[in-house]
Formats: sequence, structure tokens, C-alpha cells
Amino acid sequence: MTDGSASPQLLAPDHPYWEKCARHRNKQTSRFVAHLFLCDACAQRLKRECFNDRPPIFEGLAVEGFCGLCNYAPPTRHSVAAGMWWTDCFTLHEHLRTIRARRGEEDKSAGYYSPQAFRTIGSFRNELFTRGYVTLQKRLKKQTLPLR
Repeated sequence: MTDGSASPQLLAPDHPYWEKCARHRNKQTSRFVAHLFLCDACAQRLKRECFNDRPPIFEGLAVEGFCGLCNYAPPTRHSVAAGMWWTDCFTLHEHLRTIRARRGEEDKSAGYYSPQAFRTIGSFRNELFTRGYVTLQKRLKKQTLPLR
């Protein structure tokens, strides 16, 4: 939040905007975000939404072309869940192929399963509507899974 012409300014501890810490009962502050570079619009938004319109303690260190807030807002970063699946503990156990040491972490084991253990996420809706989970619940009460 700087136009580049002003030199960085730091609020003095006796400034009225310098806050008093409730825990330590001495003057400290929570508005020190020196590691975050923001465009002017995002700096104003942060000031308004997070700091109750109180000014920052420090302004300066202008960086051209990068904002730590809006450069990570959609559509710049966008995630879509795809290829989801589900299973239950008995089906997973029945389709266990082998257990081997994990590559690069030989002190840890990894289970390898047949692809038939996994159901498409589209079938999960039917599981909920038919209450198929009730059958699983009853089976869990009667039978325990052997652990390796």
C-alpha cells in the first residue's frame, strides 16, 4: 500500500493506533504483516475487513506486478475434484493384493489393492438412498477386521 514515493514509516509505540496486548498488558500490535506484499486495492481491503480500518504499522517495500492476495484468488488458482471414488472397509480388505515397503520409505508399509475395491462416486448416492450403510453397520458390530 504505497505509491513508491513515500519512505517506509513505522508507528511509534506511543502512537494511539499502537495496540495494547491483552495477555501481556504491554503495548504490542497485531497489524504487522511485513511478509505480505499487496496491491493497493487489496491493502485497503485488508485494512477495512481485518483491521477495522486502522492503518498498518508499516508501509513500504513496493513490489511491481505481484499481490499476495489477488494473485491467488480464482480464477488464477482453480481446483476441481475429479475421479473420486468410495469403498467400505470390508470391500477394501477383501481386495488387498499385497503389502510392501513404500518406495523411498522402506520403514513404512503400503497396501496395494485391486481396482475392483473402489466404486464410482456416482454409486454413492444410491448407497445413501437405499441405506446400504445400515448393512455395513450391522456387519461391523458382528465381525471385526483382521489387521496386518
